Amino acid sequence: MTFFIAFIMLFFSATGIYYLENSVQPESFSSIRESFWWAVASLTGVGFEEIFPVTTGGKIFGTIISLIGVGVVAVPTGIISASFVEIIQDDSRANN
Repeated sequence: MTFFIAFIMLFFSATGIYYLENSVQPESFSSIRESFWWAVASLTGVGFEEIFPVTTGGKIFGTIISLIGVGVVAVPTGIISASFVEIIQDDSRANN
């Protein structure tokens, strides 16, 4: 379910930034497919500096997408990591 939501958010993000930034930065946001790189960087919180929005609408959209990315990517990652720690601790207790 998490992967499905993440993919939908990636597609929505890439499409949104393409329509907001293509007219100003056609070399960076030349297609929705090319805009996926920005979407991945923004949703995961990495935020590569090579491609970024310059319009006011693009900056607002980017801010919202980055904040949503914390919930879509970081929270499930923390839950999965906590589960792994719990399994390792249970194995450690069983072996002692």
